[in-house]
Amino acid sequence: MPARNTFCLIHFYKRMSASISGDSLPVSSTKKCDKLRKLLAGKTISLTATGDKLPNQLVSFLSCQVKSSPVPSCKQLLTAYEKCHNSVMGTGSYPTTGRRHCGEELESLYNCVVGEGGGT
Repeated sequence: MPARNTFCLIHFYKRMSASISGDSLPVSSTKKCDKLRKLLAGKTISLTATGDKLPNQLVSFLSCQVKSSPVPSCKQLLTAYEKCHNSVMGTGSYPTTGRRHCGEELESLYNCVVGEGGGT
């Protein structure tokens, strides 16, 4: 009989790949955004922990970046993340995907900001 706290390695690696380093965030020329970035420096942020402190701080940084240097595609991804987040926090899941987290939406927003709008 397996121990109660053992995990399948596939799920372990999936969970580990669904995170980013706060050190990967671009420096922002907007003081407010850079202050938010500094809160995440040196930390690992789980993208699937919707509603937790670090992912919420990441969303604050990303939304600050999107609002300070508007990139239309990033604005759409921010809206998509907000819809998912509100649903997960309200009902426990996102009906559009059936997931209990917004990791994919947050990862898309992160990639958009870092790839297109980062370093502004």
